[in-house]
Amino acid sequence: MEICLNGQANLYQSANFMENPIKLKKPKIRNRIRYCRTAINLGQKEMAFLMGVPQPRISEWENGAREPGVYNAIGLATVTHRMVEDVFFDYRRQWQEKINERKKLFDSKKKVEKNFYPNRKIEKT
Repeated sequence: MEICLNGQANLYQSANFMENPIKLKKPKIRNRIRYCRTAINLGQKEMAFLMGVPQPRISEWENGAREPGVYNAIGLATVTHRMVEDVFFDYRRQWQEKINERKKLFDSKKKVEKNFYPNRKIEKT
């Protein structure tokens, strides 16, 4: 359900949300993978065998040369008996801060449009 102002672009488009994407600083993950692996006394060969990947892949993940995909990230968490958030940095706090900033922008844009078009009816389509 979109809100249109008598044929005008909807609020999301007019607020230029696509022109201002949320950008997060991407932290390195290698130390967390190595830490989780060594905490349960596993070598790279043993972890690679349990996950069904070649041993150099574990080394690449730990050194930051490559990043595991979602499937392998879940595998790493399962092998180390941890949650994915424990193996990798938790982006939730960063995302929440950015979303809160965007909500403020959204609310201020909404107020501006309401004040700019005080007599217009908002139609639901």
